[in-house]
Amino acid sequence: MKYLIIAFSLLLSISVFSQTNNLKTDIDSAIFNSGLDSTLVNELLTKNTQLFERIDSLKDDPDFYDKTWNKLVKEISDSDSTIGYWLNSLNIDFKTFQSEDSTSASLGLSYNFSIERGKLYPKEFGKNGISCAFSSVGNIAFDKKVNPTDFIDTKLSFKLYQARGGVQLSLKPDTVHQRTLKLLPVLMSHSDIIELKESKEWKEFTNIFKLDNSFLYSLSLNGGFESNQDFSKYQYAFGSTFSFSVKSWEKGTWLSRLNILDYPFALTRRLTKTDDELSSTGISLPIISTGIDYVIPENDTLREEFDNNLNPYFRYRLEIGFRTLVAKAVKQIIYFNAAFKYYNEIGASSTIKEASLSNYSYFTSSLTSDKGFFISYSYGRLPFDKQDNAVYQIGFNYKFK
Repeated sequence: MKYLIIAFSLLLSISVFSQTNNLKTDIDSAIFNSGLDSTLVNELLTKNTQLFERIDSLKDDPDFYDKTWNKLVKEISDSDSTIGYWLNSLNIDFKTFQSEDSTSASLGLSYNFSIERGKLYPKEFGKNGISCAFSSVGNIAFDKKVNPTDFIDTKLSFKLYQARGGVQLSLKPDTVHQRTLKLLPVLMSHSDIIELKESKEWKEFTNIFKLDNSFLYSLSLNGGFESNQDFSKYQYAFGSTFSFSVKSWEKGTWLSRLNILDYPFALTRRLTKTDDELSSTGISLPIISTGIDYVIPENDTLREEFDNNLNPYFRYRLEIGFRTLVAKAVKQIIYFNAAFKYYNEIGASSTIKEASLSNYSYFTSSLTSDKGFFISYSYGRLPFDKQDNAVYQIGFNYKFK
């Protein structure tokens, strides 16, 4: 274990945050940049907490509760966004999978583990942040000969990012404090959720905290260790990554309409009465990451057949991720997930190109339930794979918190 820790420590790098935009930091920034005295901020937070407790008892409307109060009230409770924070998670998918062109099936699991420590510096028109992270993603088959996605990516990273937009104050700081303290008792007096939503006080309150489009830019330097399941093939990769994400929190915006990937799921949400109108969402706009790596092959028998010296090379990389809500039905929340990865060796020799070792592409999609069950389909190949595979998988997910 000691040597394993030392090895991980040597893989120092930078990458980009994040599959999801943290609206909590947007709200924190809006409050801290308001110029209010700390005593007034604490008073406002206390009142908001009391209001949240009242609204919590009226959450018969899940859309209202999840999309509004959980963002505007509950997540405002942390008033210190400059201290370090930990983002830890371990997701494990237990599954059985089978290749389209094979009669053999295998049990196995895929895992996604990450630890991230960061610091946020709120600014008037955005937030700057830094973070360090360790992550490991892989697929393991109990019978390694049947593993269709035999690729493990482990890295340490140091990240630089900037967020713009999100929650903005629409009034002057002192006015925000005065108006909010007057509005909260009136809002708390409502006993019906529809009555509350239609009240003029509610409209005024939500207008104080405007949800603007959110943009997240990230620049990173990456260092990692890539291998197959039994480490018989492995290589090191060091490079940089740029990532971009945009979220539109309001329905009907041009960014929401631009999200054509969400059109089919807007229909499923409407048909299942998850949404009360047919509308795509800007919250699920794809996340795009692109970068260049310097790859050092150490043990790759397939590549060695065409490159005896296993010379280092530069590699271009592109990743696109997408996740959206499909429906809330049968006491479950169903999501659709999709990801595309592309790797291309820069300046590859004709020998490597003819052997189809210069580029790799991989697409995967899945339907997942908040209860843990999922089904997925994948096609393509990743580094160390010899040929494209079409793979069907079914299983359940367990998340450690």
